[in-house]
Amino acid sequence: MNFRPIEDVIIVDPHYDHERYSPGGIFIPPTVENDAIVTGIVLAVGPGKVNLKTGKLMPVTAKVGQTIYYHISSAVELKEDRKKYHFIDETVAVAISD
Repeated sequence: MNFRPIEDVIIVDPHYDHERYSPGGIFIPPTVENDAIVTGIVLAVGPGKVNLKTGKLMPVTAKVGQTIYYHISSAVELKEDRKKYHFIDETVAVAISD
Protein backbone atom coordinates (compact mmCIF):
# COMPACT_ATOMS: atom_id res chain seq x y z
CA MET A 1 0.00 0.00 0.00
CA ASN A 2 1.64 3.23 -1.14
CA PHE A 3 -0.64 5.66 0.66
CA ARG A 4 -1.68 6.67 4.17
CA PRO A 5 -4.91 8.18 5.46
CA ILE A 6 -5.38 11.76 6.62
CA GLU A 7 -7.67 13.20 9.31
CA ASP A 8 -10.29 10.64 10.45
CA VAL A 9 -10.10 8.43 7.35
CA ILE A 10 -9.85 4.66 7.81
CA ILE A 11 -8.40 2.36 5.14
CA VAL A 12 -10.18 -1.00 5.04
CA ASP A 13 -9.53 -4.36 3.40
CA PRO A 14 -13.17 -5.13 2.44
CA HIS A 15 -14.83 -8.50 2.95
CA TYR A 16 -18.24 -9.17 1.49
CA ASP A 17 -19.93 -11.41 4.03
CA HIS A 18 -23.25 -12.13 2.43
CA GLU A 19 -24.45 -13.29 -0.92
CA ARG A 20 -27.87 -12.28 -2.09
CA TYR A 21 -29.93 -13.50 -4.98
CA SER A 22 -32.92 -11.99 -6.70
CA PRO A 23 -36.19 -13.96 -6.74
CA GLY A 24 -35.15 -15.16 -10.22
CA GLY A 25 -31.82 -16.50 -8.92
CA ILE A 26 -29.54 -13.71 -10.16
CA PHE A 27 -26.59 -12.98 -7.88
CA ILE A 28 -26.60 -9.41 -6.48
CA PRO A 29 -23.16 -8.35 -5.19
CA PRO A 30 -23.06 -6.01 -2.17
CA THR A 31 -21.55 -3.25 -4.32
CA VAL A 32 -24.90 -2.97 -6.12
CA GLU A 33 -26.85 -2.56 -2.89
CA ASN A 34 -26.35 0.97 -1.64
CA ASP A 35 -27.63 0.15 1.84
CA ALA A 36 -25.62 -3.05 2.33
CA ILE A 37 -23.45 -3.26 5.42
CA VAL A 38 -20.10 -4.87 4.76
CA THR A 39 -17.16 -5.70 6.96
CA GLY A 40 -13.46 -5.29 6.57
CA ILE A 41 -10.18 -5.32 8.41
CA VAL A 42 -8.71 -1.95 9.37
CA LEU A 43 -5.36 -1.56 7.61
CA ALA A 44 -4.54 2.03 8.57
CA VAL A 45 -6.10 4.99 10.38
CA GLY A 46 -5.49 8.69 10.12
CA PRO A 47 -4.32 10.73 13.11
CA GLY A 48 -7.78 12.16 13.79
CA LYS A 49 -9.65 15.37 13.22
CA VAL A 50 -9.19 18.71 14.97
CA ASN A 51 -12.14 19.82 17.10
CA LEU A 52 -12.96 23.31 15.84
CA LYS A 53 -14.23 24.49 19.25
CA THR A 54 -11.29 23.34 21.37
CA GLY A 55 -8.53 23.10 18.78
CA LYS A 56 -7.57 19.66 20.13
CA LEU A 57 -6.99 16.57 18.03
CA MET A 58 -9.76 13.97 18.33
CA PRO A 59 -8.02 10.62 17.69
CA VAL A 60 -9.65 7.87 15.61
CA THR A 61 -11.33 5.15 17.67
CA ALA A 62 -10.60 2.27 15.27
CA LYS A 63 -7.28 0.45 15.54
CA VAL A 64 -5.32 -1.47 12.93
CA GLY A 65 -6.40 -5.12 12.80
CA GLN A 66 -9.95 -4.59 14.07
CA THR A 67 -13.02 -5.61 12.09
CA ILE A 68 -15.18 -2.67 11.08
CA TYR A 69 -18.78 -2.63 9.81
CA TYR A 70 -19.88 0.12 7.42
CA HIS A 71 -22.34 0.95 4.65
CA ILE A 72 -20.93 0.13 1.23
CA SER A 73 -22.38 3.38 -0.14
CA SER A 74 -20.17 5.39 2.25
CA ALA A 75 -16.92 3.88 1.02
CA VAL A 76 -14.58 5.22 -1.62
CA GLU A 77 -12.95 2.32 -3.45
CA LEU A 78 -9.37 2.41 -4.69
CA LYS A 79 -7.65 -0.37 -6.62
CA GLU A 80 -3.89 -0.76 -6.49
CA ASP A 81 -2.01 -3.77 -7.87
CA ARG A 82 -5.28 -5.71 -8.36
CA LYS A 83 -6.21 -5.22 -4.69
CA LYS A 84 -9.28 -3.27 -3.54
CA TYR A 85 -9.20 -0.86 -0.62
CA HIS A 86 -12.07 1.06 0.89
CA PHE A 87 -11.62 4.50 2.40
CA ILE A 88 -14.25 5.54 4.95
CA ASP A 89 -14.66 8.38 7.41
CA GLU A 90 -14.85 7.23 11.02
CA THR A 91 -18.27 8.86 11.34
CA VAL A 92 -19.83 6.41 8.87
CA ALA A 93 -18.66 3.28 10.67
CA VAL A 94 -21.57 1.31 12.12
CA ALA A 95 -19.60 -0.86 14.56
CA ILE A 96 -16.11 -2.09 15.41
CA SER A 97 -15.10 -5.43 16.91
CA ASP A 98 -11.76 -6.81 18.05
